[in-house]
Parts: sequence; C-alpha cells; structure tokens
Amino acid sequence: MVQAVRGVLLQMDAAIKQIILEINDQSPQPFILEDLDDEHVFVQEESVDLVRAKLDEILEKNTYKVDEDVTMAKVQQTVASPAA
Repeated sequence: MVQAVRGVLLQMDAAIKQIILEINDQSPQPFILEDLDDEHVFVQEESVDLVRAKLDEILEKNTYKVDEDVTMAKVQQTVASPAA
C-alpha cells in the first residue's frame, strides 16, 4: 500500500543546506523526509517554522556586526585630523 506524506520542498544553496542538515541531526525529532540533491530537501510541513527560526539563530550568531559607536568615533577622528 502506498502512503502519502504531506511536506514542503525547500530550495537553498549548498552552504545553507549543510546547516539545515546539521539542525536535523541535532533535533530530537528529525524533520527531513527526503534529501533530494545539493539544493533541495523535502521536510515535514509542520517543521518549516522551526527550521527558519533555528537557521536565523545560527546565521545571526555567525554574522559580523560593526560596532557603530566605534566606527563613528573613527570617522570623527579622521575628519578632525585630516592628513597633511
């Protein structure tokens, strides 16, 4: 007997897919139904929000942020003492 499973096809680049595979491996309830190719996975429909939230959290941790106060201080210092 054939069984149908409801899911969502996610398309991403290879780097993001590796992060999603890692999230799936660490999850107590794996959500990937089928790993299709380098850019596509088929996941459980109810897990899409969880995947997005975890992915955003990981990407936020790995994003370099410039401290605006330090940057503005350097700009002001450069403007105050122009090169001769």
